[in-house]
Amino acid sequence: RQSSILLSNPDMLHVSILPKHQQYANIFKGLRYVVLDEMHMYHGAFGMHTAMVIRRLRRICRLYGSDPAWLCCSATVGGPAQLASQLTGVPPEAFTVVSKDGSPCGPKRFVLWNPPLK
Repeated sequence: RQSSILLSNPDMLHVSILPKHQQYANIFKGLRYVVLDEMHMYHGAFGMHTAMVIRRLRRICRLYGSDPAWLCCSATVGGPAQLASQLTGVPPEAFTVVSKDGSPCGPKRFVLWNPPLK
């Protein structure tokens, strides 16, 4: 089987997938995207562990000839390109920050009411 997208979590990568990477060779050969959701949660000891797991994943991808793009998601982080770089080991210049919401929404009405003081 082949896949171009990997959806997992750091613990599953660390315990089940990366140690047995030979069994997943076809996935690693065709891997084009890795999604890292909620990246603002990866800080402190857990963040360092995650960063090391990601670096192992990148090394294994290179072993099988792939260099996937990283899709790092967070709605609440300052300096997203820097954090993504720290987690993945990819230079911050390689990331494109999407900071504007382009999703459709209905019209908005703002009503201000100043009640009389009694």
